[in-house]
Amino acid sequence: MTAWVTALVPLLVALVSAARWPTLGKRIRDHAALVKELPPDAAKELQALLLTEVRSLAERDRRRLDRRVDWWLNARRVGLTVLLLAAVFGVIWLVSFLDSALTSAGERFDEMSLAFWAFIGVTTGGVLTVAASAASAAADGRKRRAAERSDMDAEIRQAERQEDRAAG
Repeated sequence: MTAWVTALVPLLVALVSAARWPTLGKRIRDHAALVKELPPDAAKELQALLLTEVRSLAERDRRRLDRRVDWWLNARRVGLTVLLLAAVFGVIWLVSFLDSALTSAGERFDEMSLAFWAFIGVTTGGVLTVAASAASAAADGRKRRAAERSDMDAEIRQAERQEDRAAG
């Protein structure tokens, strides 16, 4: 039972927290609604900025249609989850093995020592899960920042080309 709690609680916490993050589609809808709500006499720079942001978000949404990227990300997450579950079950097995070995050697553990070993197993599993989640989030963040930098560079080049066309 402890193994299931150790494995499922961090996953449930991750799912609940991820469900509250704004999706790309929601961000696009919010930005588009903001553009529509702007009065016509609003600053042109603000309108241009919002339109650029909507275009950028829409382009990012179109790129998300490439399922290979999602497939690889999900495969990596599943592999990491399986690895962590194996580590948690390994720690729990080791704790139960040590407990049975020490008990059969003539030493009797009371309920406090069993609770201590269960605490060690749960804590180890939790630490491994948090470490893997942090590593996965950091890797995703690096990829996302690199993609955003390349998007910004492309937008800057496009704006420079438009300025050159307007000037020339």
